[in-house]
Amino acid sequence: MRSGVIAAYQNGDIPVEMIVYTQTSPDITRLLDTFDETGAGTELPVEIDSTSGFSWPWAWYFRDAKNVQYPVHNENSFSRSYEDRVLVVHSTNQSWADTGLSEVYLDGERIRHRWWFPEHTYRGLTPGKIVSGLLDRSAWRGAMHYWLNRDGVYHILGSEDSYVYFNATVPQDYRGAP
Repeated sequence: MRSGVIAAYQNGDIPVEMIVYTQTSPDITRLLDTFDETGAGTELPVEIDSTSGFSWPWAWYFRDAKNVQYPVHNENSFSRSYEDRVLVVHSTNQSWADTGLSEVYLDGERIRHRWWFPEHTYRGLTPGKIVSGLLDRSAWRGAMHYWLNRDGVYHILGSEDSYVYFNATVPQDYRGAP
């Protein structure tokens, strides 16, 4: 019961729970708030890189928007003019975007698109490691800190990232993920 309450109410959008497999990061909704703050509403021209299925959850959030596109980007994508679009680019395309957009766009800001509990913390467990951990005080301490407070995993969460590029003419103050 305690774990369910912590997972649902305390750590709802932060995957420090083993019960969470993969989820959308809160960076997505923070970026949506920034889009709203521009004053352009659903008219803001946005292009979302669909590499690795990144059109989701954007397709849901922009379901009423008329000026959103979802191409799959590659190294040749950033040689054309993007006018006043906001671009969200998959991390595999970041270096190409940095080069191709540098004259008109601000530096890309990192967004954790999806993130997940660090699987390496439990994938390699064997009966032998569990038995040796029973005799190791530091292992006990680490396990207790995790089970009681969910300490020790936030700094090693896995993520698949993207970068947002704003045209210098788009008013905004978004700061990406650390």
